[in-house]
Amino acid sequence: MTDLSEICLDVVSGSLTDITPEGWSARLMFRGDGGLQTYVYHQDMQGKYGDTAVASDFTFQPGQYHHVVIQVALNAPAEEPNGFIKVWVDDELLIEHSKLRFRDRLTPESDIQRLMFNTFHGGSSPEWAPRMADGSYKTDCAFFDNIALTPAFER
Repeated sequence: MTDLSEICLDVVSGSLTDITPEGWSARLMFRGDGGLQTYVYHQDMQGKYGDTAVASDFTFQPGQYHHVVIQVALNAPAEEPNGFIKVWVDDELLIEHSKLRFRDRLTPESDIQRLMFNTFHGGSSPEWAPRMADGSYKTDCAFFDNIALTPAFER
């Protein structure tokens, strides 16, 4: 069995990780207001915590299942900013990043190597924890199934 700490050593995410020529990541974040946004770490990102885009005018509905798809296409050749990310919810395109240069070198290490799936409330302090209107902590619950990593497709 592989130690999780060994797998996650080279994951590009958060302020403690430097972008390397082969390092990148694309993530979704469920917002506290029920919304959805991306976090994208790439060679030309503007912020310390990656670039983000929020799905405007969208909120997940409690008690309702949603079909979420994220498509990631890496740039090739390395100098071309032709990578992209698209995010659909229930077959509606909500977020799109284009002209991305995920990697600065085309090597096996810069290819998609793994899918890491986890959920957490973000941040590194208690203010990120879910709370009731009165400020007390609450328990949130989400169900996930049919998670798949598939080859390239057109939508």
